Amino acid sequence: MPLVEAMASHTPIVATRGGAFPEIVEDGRSGLLVERGDAQALAGAILQLLSNPRQRIALAQAGYERASMFTLDRTVEDLLKEYGCLFARDQKSGCGRLSISHAYAPAVVTSSETSSGRALYEPEFHGPDWSG
Repeated sequence: MPLVEAMASHTPIVATRGGAFPEIVEDGRSGLLVERGDAQALAGAILQLLSNPRQRIALAQAGYERASMFTLDRTVEDLLKEYGCLFARDQKSGCGRLSISHAYAPAVVTSSETSSGRALYEPEFHGPDWSG
């Protein structure tokens, strides 16, 4: 997912309000969102960031921090919780809270590291063996 990769590399984000982007980017906090097909708004958002270094730095830092929500470990943890809910049919334990963007998160492939020094993408799977 190139958007999360950009966030993980401290790149300020300008994206459209479409697909999973609004779930990933918090408008005005971890990036700027504009309407699809609105070239004027897109140009305006880019110019806004080019002319405002403080905002650019703040959005880049917030985006970097938000990118940690989309690690493979977190995605696996969330998916296993959802599977557990399906098997248990237990709707009282927080089931059904998996967002669309988490479902896409396994596509994130980056060598960037978080502040803890752990890679955002780790190819090893440490979950239970579901093969039967």
